[in-house]
Amino acid sequence: MTQSSGPGAGDPDAQQPAPTPAPSAPTGPPDPTRPMPQQAPSQGYPPQPYPPQGYPSQGYPPQPYPPQGYPPQGPGAPTGPTGAQGVQFGPPPQSTGRRSGGPVRVLLVAALVAVVVLVGGAGLFAYQKLAARGGQPDTVVPADAVAYLRLDVDPSAGQKIAAVRFLNKVPKLKEAQSKDGDLREQLWNLIASSNPKLKSVSYQTDVKPWVGDRVALALLPGGTKDKPNTVLALQVTDEGKARDGIARITSASGKNETDLNLRNGYALFSPKGTGASLLGALDKGSLAGNATYASDMKVLGEQGIASVWFDGKGLANLASTMTGTGGKATAGPDLQGLGHGAVAVRFEADYVELAGVLQGVKNLPKLDAGTSGMAKLPDNTVAAVQLSGLGDALGRAWPDIQKAIGSTRAGADTLSGAEQELGVKLPDDLQVLLGKSLTLALPEQDLRNLGGKAPTVGLKAVTTDGRRADQLVKTLVQKSGADSVVKQRVDGDTLYVATSEDYLASLQTGGNLGGSGAFKLAVADGDKANAGIFVDLDKLEPYYLDRVPKDSREFVQAMRSVGLSLAVTGEGNATFALRVVGN
Repeated sequence: MTQSSGPGAGDPDAQQPAPTPAPSAPTGPPDPTRPMPQQAPSQGYPPQPYPPQGYPSQGYPPQPYPPQGYPPQGPGAPTGPTGAQGVQFGPPPQSTGRRSGGPVRVLLVAALVAVVVLVGGAGLFAYQKLAARGGQPDTVVPADAVAYLRLDVDPSAGQKIAAVRFLNKVPKLKEAQSKDGDLREQLWNLIASSNPKLKSVSYQTDVKPWVGDRVALALLPGGTKDKPNTVLALQVTDEGKARDGIARITSASGKNETDLNLRNGYALFSPKGTGASLLGALDKGSLAGNATYASDMKVLGEQGIASVWFDGKGLANLASTMTGTGGKATAGPDLQGLGHGAVAVRFEADYVELAGVLQGVKNLPKLDAGTSGMAKLPDNTVAAVQLSGLGDALGRAWPDIQKAIGSTRAGADTLSGAEQELGVKLPDDLQVLLGKSLTLALPEQDLRNLGGKAPTVGLKAVTTDGRRADQLVKTLVQKSGADSVVKQRVDGDTLYVATSEDYLASLQTGGNLGGSGAFKLAVADGDKANAGIFVDLDKLEPYYLDRVPKDSREFVQAMRSVGLSLAVTGEGNATFALRVVGN
């Protein structure tokens, strides 16, 4: 990624040194793996003196957040309260009576938590303690897990401050920060409202005293298609009270389809009859010690408020076991070909980001460095799409494409007819057209008053044979009857195409779109990305704002730009990022 503008970047007040917080007395046993709690920032949010994580990443620079750390495991590990105060998750989801009764409801609850945190939880970040406390749930998930979903509303101090700063860009969310609330109670109310039997359970006395801040759902080997082997890890602040509270909830619901175990500050829920095997697997090691998982998380960096990890090979083996194919290939997706990777939702002061890393991906094209065309587009660009390596990808995929299309007489005739009518040779000429990179751009213009003319758009193609590409485009344009509208020009191996002479010249001259704040913040590695999308929301806003419901316009107006980027960082490895930038 490009260097992130961390909390305080671009803020004139951030040039002043942060005041040194007064030391406070410890409130419990020290945890050497976690940073000491920091005093909440004063109004204006001065820069944060947090050390970087120090993770060397492929495309993602070290993030300025303190390490998340994990508590010791194994014999002698602490088993007492390890939770944190502040924003917290609700109690474990209750069975719906559908087969195993757990995973579907767990995912629903997890989705609800994510929505509440991202949309309505701004104020809760403001008053909770800045330093996250307690171990991560990957320390209580077996090492052989093949997929892992985590939600954390007690993330690192840097994430909390960045979240507050980003959410402050939306006035309504800024106002919400002065209002206290408890996400746990809201979530519990949602759960209880779906089961009348839970009305007798008091949130204040049966749930609040023990529920923690983190939850994770993991998919483990074994199980069947109807009853997958899963574990739900819910952080608790008091194991004794958690056991009593969960027993109270189970008794009230009248159903008990899961095994409960408590370990290292987490309540572990697994399908009935699997508790002993779960603990046995944990004794052999946790996911935190899984080398593949650790490698992916190291490259990913800051895990933010939510993260997902998967192992394609493990998923493929599990799928073959569940479907009874004995490891043989099926008609489904090539899970092993996906390799393994991780994704995180995290905040910076200027944007919220969905960032990910993929490693060991099969058939990932080798792309030339520096083929990006978006960063050098004219400054007045409002939207752009850029793709690299399509020609190479087509060449590798052509045998399969030809086999699929040519398997029938009609398909073979179609290919032959296209070659004859257009005077092209496939796939060679198509590879020339797709070339090394293609960049499509839309400049700023009045799209509501075009006067019957075509909108101004442009295409920049870096090819392997500029003259041949120019000839092919001319043939295609003439065949389509658009030769009076489309203008084109070739410069070496770069072909420029536009719907007006003025924009054609502007496209060839280029500009410094990559230097604009809207682009730089939205598109990670904008000058190196192999693929990307950029949209300047502020410039396009007049065309759609009146169609947005009035109660949502304030939020829409607070958004500045959107960007997506993909960078191939090595053999079978890539990073990607989707960002929404605020004003």
